[in-house]
Amino acid sequence: MDQVGTDGILFVNLHKDEAIDEQLKHNDYFLDPYCFRWQSQSNATASGKAGTLYQNHEREEIRIHLFIRKADKEQGRALPSTYFGQLNHLQSTGSKPISATWSLHSPLSIKLFKEWQTLS
Repeated sequence: MDQVGTDGILFVNLHKDEAIDEQLKHNDYFLDPYCFRWQSQSNATASGKAGTLYQNHEREEIRIHLFIRKADKEQGRALPSTYFGQLNHLQSTGSKPISATWSLHSPLSIKLFKEWQTLS
């Protein structure tokens, strides 16, 4: 996650390049139209700075925003990201990486959910 002031930004690539290191192949996907499951970087711990920020972002007044693209590149060209709005942390499990479940402030339509679920 990147942080700019009081905004935290999750940039997600659903499809990872086959050549990418296995530890960078995070398992990110929509659980349903209301929730997104996301894995942190492989070195993030639940009790570390990142894990604490995820769990306490509301208390710290940090807004978390979700941007997703289906892949980094397609036919050599960078793909655009789609903005899915703000998130709230629901729960986290594990460490190195942390698996976090986030709720979307505005749920996806069934059509969008099915479209993005197919991509993940």
